[in-house]
Amino acid sequence: MRVVIVLLLVGGCAIPLAAQESGDAPRYAGRPLVEVLQDLNRRGLRIVFSTSLVPATLRVSAEPMGTPRQILDQVLQ
Repeated sequence: MRVVIVLLLVGGCAIPLAAQESGDAPRYAGRPLVEVLQDLNRRGLRIVFSTSLVPATLRVSAEPMGTPRQILDQVLQ
């Protein structure tokens, strides 16, 4: 599926980041997946993806927790 392609691209490009405190972490539940991926990019996690493979209709269903890399893994599930 398309998400599998995104996972493969992300797996090769992601870099580990330090854990962040929950107080300064943005809320992702209910937001479009594209917006969350762009935010994680701005926060320093290198993610290569195409908006043609990640439709705007995909939304994050549950609030992810952890490091940016852990958050990425959770939102892609």
